[in-house]
Amino acid sequence: MARGQAYRRWLTGRRVAVVGLARSGVAACRLLVECGARVVATDDKPLSALGVEARGLEKLGVRLRAGGHPAEAFQGLSERGGRCPLHSGSFRPIKGSKRCAERPSRSAPGER
Repeated sequence: MARGQAYRRWLTGRRVAVVGLARSGVAACRLLVECGARVVATDDKPLSALGVEARGLEKLGVRLRAGGHPAEAFQGLSERGGRCPLHSGSFRPIKGSKRCAERPSRSAPGER
């Protein structure tokens, strides 16, 4: 339990990107906002094609970028998880993959 609380505190004020706004992406955005993170979320679909729950994330303060994954949504972020590499010119997600990225200013609890 203490470790989970440390991660929540660690997320406070961090800029985090969520790629994909299906159920898991929407849930991730909600949790990250609850933890105090500044969230930008992207999806390949246009805004009009996203579900009601995904479109409603803006009311929580999530910056939505629909219709693709523009490079500016990922500026100032570093890779986490290694499933989808960030490229300096553009971000190209792997089909069917989700990823989060965060600023590299501090290590997560337990990381060196």
